[in-house]
Amino acid sequence: MSSSSPTKKRIRITEVEEDDSSFSPHIPRSKEDCSSHPFIQDQLQALQMAKNLLNFVDTTAQPTVSAFLDRWEKCLSSLQHLQAKYQELDHNQSIIQVQLKRAHEKNVNLFHALTKKDETVNQLRNQLEREKEEHRNEMYKLSNSAIQQDKTITILEEQLYQEEQINSQMREDINNIQAEFNKKRDKLVEEMKESKARELHLESSLKDRDSIIDSLEQQLQFKSSLEQEISTLQETICEKDSTIQSLQQEVITEKDNISAAVQQLKDFRANKASEPNQHQCLVMVPIKKPVNQYFTRPIGHISVTHLLEEHQAQQRKLVEVTRCLERSDAQLSQSRAENAELRQQISNPTIDMNTRSEVSNEQRPKAKSTIDEEAWPKRVKALEEVNTEMRSYIDTQRSKYQVIRNDVELENNNLRREIWDLKTVIAKACL
Repeated sequence: MSSSSPTKKRIRITEVEEDDSSFSPHIPRSKEDCSSHPFIQDQLQALQMAKNLLNFVDTTAQPTVSAFLDRWEKCLSSLQHLQAKYQELDHNQSIIQVQLKRAHEKNVNLFHALTKKDETVNQLRNQLEREKEEHRNEMYKLSNSAIQQDKTITILEEQLYQEEQINSQMREDINNIQAEFNKKRDKLVEEMKESKARELHLESSLKDRDSIIDSLEQQLQFKSSLEQEISTLQETICEKDSTIQSLQQEVITEKDNISAAVQQLKDFRANKASEPNQHQCLVMVPIKKPVNQYFTRPIGHISVTHLLEEHQAQQRKLVEVTRCLERSDAQLSQSRAENAELRQQISNPTIDMNTRSEVSNEQRPKAKSTIDEEAWPKRVKALEEVNTEMRSYIDTQRSKYQVIRNDVELENNNLRREIWDLKTVIAKACL
């Protein structure tokens, strides 16, 4: 409603009041009082006197006088009729004046009601503007939090991609080391077979001292080559130890990242719980309450208990991986001890030159690998499981954030629809 309409209505009401002031009050008269007018009574008396004097007039002039008296009587009757019509019009005019006064009072009451309605509409408009501003600020906060969560998810995805690249590189390194180790092991087995053949040959020719001395020199040369191979194996074992330590450090880092993500979700839930409930609209509009209630669903609903259970499951898996690494370390240390004993036996031979050795092939010590072949696949499999769990966890969080974002957009659309309904109601009230 424009602001000029109340002024126009005030001007109209003032004009009506001025028109009403020009009317003077009239007392309605009955038809019986029409003959009570002085002029009409005088004329009636004169007519009666003329009729009484008609007998004293000459007979020749009586028709003319009687016609004149009849004409005079007709004129008086028509005058009485006109006086009655005038009084009736005066009575109708007084009724119209009373109706105009009533209409004027009704117009004044309508003007006061319209003024109050304008004040109510202005209050509703101001309240609607305030609520729009509050909802706009709330939507801005929610959009900022969603953007921050998207950035966090992007960072986690980049970290996961880097960890996958590192794990793939480590698997390639482990496979290369395992292949080299297998080659060296086969070579050592062949050399051990050759050494066994040489030992048998030495046992068969112990009587010949020169041949024994030659064979001992060959064994000493073989011993030096074995020491060199053992040193290379020790270097390989040290490299694998460093690789295991780096894997343990990465597992600890992943555990810290998971704890940080869980703490961030807890903080997000606490912040959402501490915010006041600003989703209720208290607009005093005389309309029917809508069936679909808005703001009945909490924004960003996340089950912290479920996240804690997932975090505990991740911790249990990390503990299992750590135990697997510890078992592999124990097997590695045992292999080192056995290699040390074998090296000591090689460095300190106890062969009797005067007696023949009768040790069978079954009683001879078998060559053992320095690294357990079953431990490495288990460790790699455990790392792949941890990587898969981390990826599934990030995908789950992304789906939850997508659900939160969809809820925010739905509530935004509901707010817009409700604001449009309120505008429609206010426009109808202004008409």
